[in-house]
Amino acid sequence: MHELTVEAQTRTRLAVVAAVVAAAAEILAQLALSDHWNPAGLALVGTVFSRRPGLPSWVPQIRGTGYDGQFFLRLAFDPFDWRRTAYGITFDTGYRAPRIGYPFLAWILGGGDPHVIVWTMALIEVVAAGVIAATTAALLPPSKHRTLLSISAALYEGYAFSYGRDLAEPVAAALALGAVLAMERFHATAVATLLLLGAVLTLETELVVAG
Repeated sequence: MHELTVEAQTRTRLAVVAAVVAAAAEILAQLALSDHWNPAGLALVGTVFSRRPGLPSWVPQIRGTGYDGQFFLRLAFDPFDWRRTAYGITFDTGYRAPRIGYPFLAWILGGGDPHVIVWTMALIEVVAAGVIAATTAALLPPSKHRTLLSISAALYEGYAFSYGRDLAEPVAAALALGAVLAMERFHATAVATLLLLGAVLTLETELVVAG
């Protein structure tokens, strides 16, 4: 039994390492395509929803609408500023501001320093990949395919696309899976509730998990 447990732990570690390396590789690939390896470029801030006056000079813009990461970046710079426009970036719709979970974590880890926050946003994505792999491995029944399934969960297309683009899907999934694990395996209702709350505050679609 002990040998089986050790083997299971080894396989889980393998899945976590593989997921973390893959997520980091995606981020590095996106950084290589950005302006002088500028992590602020990962958010894909578009000219449609941003204006150079107000936007930090070191945050690059791309032509067009940009992508959702720009709104998470804007919140991470100051998660307590819910004005429609701040730091030169304007929310396209009202549901952007409540998606505070991921930006708040980045703000905390970055100590409120925008130059550090652009790096912590990428770091959180890498950690989320590892958490998805670890929690999936813990929730799946013993199987020779568990390692591969755990890696596949972390590198699911929707999450793989999110790494390196400052998107919240992997973070929300990691929190939601953590909540399920806390409830199913440890019956830690309070911990599960906090994690699920964090998931919902990251992406409101995680309410499906709560339901």
